[in-house]
Amino acid sequence: MSEKRSEGLMSVHALNPRAEMQVLVREAGGPMGPVKQRIARAARRLGIGFNRAKDLYYADPRCVVRADELDAARAAMLARKGAERDELREIAADFEALAQRMARLAASSGGESPDPFRLLAGRLRRLAHGG
Repeated sequence: MSEKRSEGLMSVHALNPRAEMQVLVREAGGPMGPVKQRIARAARRLGIGFNRAKDLYYADPRCVVRADELDAARAAMLARKGAERDELREIAADFEALAQRMARLAASSGGESPDPFRLLAGRLRRLAHGG
């Protein structure tokens, strides 16, 4: 989801905690897999029970979202995004190191240039910075 779109969603949902929590649960569940699996993944990532995550996923009108619960879900998602950025930075550094090793080997043996690995490392770095 683009940065502007997510900001718009959060401002729209600022007055509706249940709707914001639904967005967070769906985001935490990820886009892949059957719905039941996504709900279970969201529950694990947000530290809530499966049935609670299911009610929030479907925005059950009987659900009451407490402020502390919403704050905890926001914090969990921010921490997760930070961890993902850190992991992308580490992968980019690994590819850059691999490209350097391949360049040294290529220089000594007259082989191919490791440019594709450098390009991949650059793309991963841009992703890690939100680009």
